[in-house]
Amino acid sequence: MFSLLDIIRPKSPIRILDLGAMYVEGHEPSYGPLVAAGVCEVLGFEPNEDECARLNSMYADSGRRRFLPYAVGDGTAKEFRVCRMRSRSSLYEPNSRLCEKFNAFQEGSEVVERRAVQTVRLDDLPEVDDVDYIKMDVQGAECDVIAGGGRAAAAAAVAEIEVEFVEQYLGQPLFSDLDLQIRHHGYMFHTFLGYGTRALKPIVVDGDPLAGLRQWLWADAVYLKHIDSFDRLPPEKLIKLAIIMHEVYGSYDFAHHALAHHDDKCGGDLSRRYISAF
Repeated sequence: MFSLLDIIRPKSPIRILDLGAMYVEGHEPSYGPLVAAGVCEVLGFEPNEDECARLNSMYADSGRRRFLPYAVGDGTAKEFRVCRMRSRSSLYEPNSRLCEKFNAFQEGSEVVERRAVQTVRLDDLPEVDDVDYIKMDVQGAECDVIAGGGRAAAAAAVAEIEVEFVEQYLGQPLFSDLDLQIRHHGYMFHTFLGYGTRALKPIVVDGDPLAGLRQWLWADAVYLKHIDSFDRLPPEKLIKLAIIMHEVYGSYDFAHHALAHHDDKCGGDLSRRYISAF
């Protein structure tokens, strides 16, 4: 597939918020193609200070990726649980009673350290200016982040959020709660990017404890501003939306829809040139 960036490039960098930015070997973030193309700036948040320092060291030469050691949430004091599997660490208590029912799940959720933290609201951070794209993986605290980040949610065109379908953490909001909350900010659900699963003990699928059957536990959900609101998006936001949908998600129909609205606002023939490139 051709690159939309061969037809048009954004006038300013695509501004990405990466919440829960811990690096996992072999798992590049979805926005990786935008980083590789040099068309974005990433502001990441990772409450584990050692991991945050490692991320800043890893990407020190890029000049386009910066990470802050904040626990983003609703602005209240919380306890941060550091889990044996660092990527499972959370502001919420792991639900051991449920997790232990699944293969290879409870082990990584064991709390090995507890820290008192003051969470910060996105809307209170001067570093958070205009936002185009939100990526969030905060292990149960998604609704807290959005509650404290209404300005960022209103500004962004696309959001990719890890959601849970069962209560992996005690008292956490689930996908249905997040879906209702983010739709209040003008988003529509677009797609899931795969899903996480496990089998209930003692069943082991094909000898693989990480394999599952039908139970979804988590997934990455992609949202974008509702297509009925495209005519209200600024022209540059439409360009960035089209680039994200084309380069990151392969959603060529939505990319074209954004370009068509840009043409309606500004004139030009971007949507025609886009169709002609197929």
